[in-house]
Formats: sequence, structure tokens, C-alpha cells
Amino acid sequence: MGYYIRVLGIYTEAISLAELEAALEEEGLKATVTADQEDDTWSVLDVAASNGTKLAQIEKNFIFKGCLAQMELDEFRVLIREHQPLSAVEWLDHYFDRIKVVYAIRVLDGALVDFNLETVNALKRALWGKSGGLLQNDLEGFSNDEGYHILWQFPDDITGDKYCAVLDNGVWVKFRMDLGDTFQRMAFWAGEVPQMAVRL
Repeated sequence: MGYYIRVLGIYTEAISLAELEAALEEEGLKATVTADQEDDTWSVLDVAASNGTKLAQIEKNFIFKGCLAQMELDEFRVLIREHQPLSAVEWLDHYFDRIKVVYAIRVLDGALVDFNLETVNALKRALWGKSGGLLQNDLEGFSNDEGYHILWQFPDDITGDKYCAVLDNGVWVKFRMDLGDTFQRMAFWAGEVPQMAVRL
């Protein structure tokens, strides 16, 4: 079934298959990327490992009134209001007005074994590098336009470190926090830098 990673871009300049393949090669990764169109006008990409294992499917959807991507963006506006910190919710709500294209990456089960997720992440970075904007992961939340995590949508049992940011007088303050630490969570939810976090 898989879950989704999204690049919510603010630039619509086309990114070709050749550019995506070059991004993989640059990181020493091997995968097959096939498109529904021969040129830069593709709307769907299928990604497979060199052994044929399906890793991901990427859909490109431009934002315009009444389109599926616009409806999804409108759903995000509602959904984020159930999460914290409030300063990030308000920032995202305004930033969504700038979004012009959504790359929805459906991560398949094959990506979760044998380090295949590195291939998916490399493609995500290539798309984000060209389109700018925000990153969103199901069951995690949103990043800002610098890639720092700003909205908490994690499950309660999440652990590990994460590079995050909170707004302080309109400026993003960046830090690394322990997602499993209750006190650090509470500070982040309140829009504050956790006391035990490592400032960057």
C-alpha cells in the first residue's frame, strides 16, 4: 500500500528524466525511472531497483482551481489546525498560497528494504531542489522551505533525533531534538526550542 512523501513546490520549471537519473548517479545509486510521457511533460514516474523491485510511484500535479492537488492542499489547511505548534500552522497556511505544483511520492514496500529508501530520498531531493517549497511526510508532518521539521504529526511512540525549527519573531530557530523525550516534545508543541535540544 505504501505511504506518501510530498514535495510542495513553488517553481514549475520542468525536471527531466535525465536530470533525475543524473541525481541518482551522482549519489552512486542505481534504479530504473520510467515515465508516462517521453519528454519533460511527464505526470507519472515509476521507480524500480536494478533487480526490478518496485520502489515508488511519483505523480506530478499542478495547482489550479478545482484540481485534485488544490483540493488536497485545502485538506491540508484544515488538517494542520489539529496539530502544533500554532506558529507553524499559521506560517504554513500562508505559505500554501505560494504552492504551484505537488510531487506526490508513493513509497512502496520494496523501498523499505536493502537501503532502497536512499533511492527514493535522492529523487525527492532532486525534485525539491528544482521546485523549492515544502516537504511533507505522512505520519510525520511538514518541513519549512529549508527542510527543517516544523509541524508535529508523529505517532506517540516515535523515537530518534530530528532536525527541527520553530519561529521566533519571524525567524526560524534551528535545532536537533530527541523526538522520544516528553519534555522536548512539549516545548516544541509550544513553539519553543527544547532546553535539551542542540541548537544549530
